[in-house]
Amino acid sequence: AAHKAEKIKKTAEELAAAIGETVLEIPAKVGESGKIFGRVTNIQIAEALRVKGFEVDRKKIAIDTDVKTIGEYSATLDLHKEVKHKVKFVVVAD
Repeated sequence: AAHKAEKIKKTAEELAAAIGETVLEIPAKVGESGKIFGRVTNIQIAEALRVKGFEVDRKKIAIDTDVKTIGEYSATLDLHKEVKHKVKFVVVAD
């Protein structure tokens, strides 16, 4: 069991290293004032990661701040109980 747990942790660390400094681009519908319609969700971040070749369960993604305008933000990926990784994403006008 300890060996299996170590392997899961190692896999999470490798995923965090592979994602590294990757910056995701999240397109959103934007009004005239630069505010986005609706909001950016962990589902959109999971999809952007999938497009880049990384499988991360949306339930393991927490957006650090409320995203209401275009700009740069970050999210925390909870890949393992001991492995957390910050990923940057940029919200752009769709």
